[in-house]
Amino acid sequence: MAYQIPWRKAEALSKSGPIGNSADLLSDGPTEGRQVLALGWQHRLRALKGKRGLTPPLAMAVRAGADNGVCPILRWRVSPHYRSEVSSSLITGFALLSMAGELSFDISADWTGISQLNILRFDVSDVASDEVRKFAIDEFDRKDRFHLETLKLVDVYFKRHFNRDAVAALPQELRQKVRPLGLTFSCSGGNSRKLLTLAVLISAASRLVREGVGGAKSALLQFNENIRHVAKMLPQSDFERVADDGVRHDVLFQTRLWPDEPDGSVDRSEVNRERCELVAALRSAFGSEDTIGIIPTAFGEQHAAHLTLRRDIKRSVYLRQLRSTLIAVNTQGLDGSPGLKVAEALAAGCALVSQPLNCDLLEPLLPGINYLPFETPEECVAQCRVLLANEALRDRMRAANADYFARFTRPDAHARNILALVLGANSRNGPAQMH
Repeated sequence: MAYQIPWRKAEALSKSGPIGNSADLLSDGPTEGRQVLALGWQHRLRALKGKRGLTPPLAMAVRAGADNGVCPILRWRVSPHYRSEVSSSLITGFALLSMAGELSFDISADWTGISQLNILRFDVSDVASDEVRKFAIDEFDRKDRFHLETLKLVDVYFKRHFNRDAVAALPQELRQKVRPLGLTFSCSGGNSRKLLTLAVLISAASRLVREGVGGAKSALLQFNENIRHVAKMLPQSDFERVADDGVRHDVLFQTRLWPDEPDGSVDRSEVNRERCELVAALRSAFGSEDTIGIIPTAFGEQHAAHLTLRRDIKRSVYLRQLRSTLIAVNTQGLDGSPGLKVAEALAAGCALVSQPLNCDLLEPLLPGINYLPFETPEECVAQCRVLLANEALRDRMRAANADYFARFTRPDAHARNILALVLGANSRNGPAQMH
């Protein structure tokens, strides 16, 4: 039986040939069954498409960017269970730095046997000191969920939902490694769409090699979901406000309702109720069914049809709306995590009204400077009215948010900050301290 992967979906994402220099597919296993293949962008991994019995460990790698013997070398060890959406802006940042000659970026399969959904693992080599630092990115929504096996192995562990109390509960030797990841969003830029698609291919191929025919169905479902995410990613420039965008909307709030987890482990009814009440209050105050509402998913239509947006708004249309909006409203993400919409609002240079941000970031967003906080729908409406009535406050906040995005959240700046923290780590004193 041949492994069937819809390669044409991936190939359709690129028309411009290979990424950087091709590398080899090599196996350290027995000679029998070993395949040595060049991995270019148009290559279809023929061994995995039409042959069985490849002997792991198989190291699949491609290198992009500078290789001048001076800049750091970043190696992304792609998990068989990789998801392409949450931290794509950071991968885009690494890709942009590699194109600018600030680092060399390798992508290869992770054959350590330590594989976990929502965990990305990297090595970075500091050429000047000949040291290698290992770091991981934890995308879990839950603040108290850590992948301890990975945490023990790395020098720095970046957690998207960084909560000081949850980190303090870890053993001393582990908690000193944990740092805030900062804000991320889903975007592409430079050659990152190619690199992300290649990572999806590597992830699916390594999972098929690892799990064989028995894991083929789940691997292909994961592959298709990842490819759809990559295909829908919009370029970084689509998120950033330009002068021609003007101002067409006062307030924007578009949110999603989520079903409970199938196993009953997570009850999201309270989050959904709060979001519905907030939509109702904002619509009553500001009246827009185009920019304020529940995203019309099947679950949303079933539970709050009267609050859904007037039409299903495509991602590109949503970003145009956001770039021409004065005030963006934000609620906490699932399980209190920082949602992707915060980064999107900063990129668009909006004033922000938000539920309290109960997690640490690379640099804090400050109440009164970057956003006005609220707890109830009535407080949210009142804070929006404060900003609408006070042009000077609103303009200062918009400028502060655009500046924050440029320094801490824009993909290249975020990637540069992450690498600086990792390369500042040392085994005796731990990672460089945050401000």
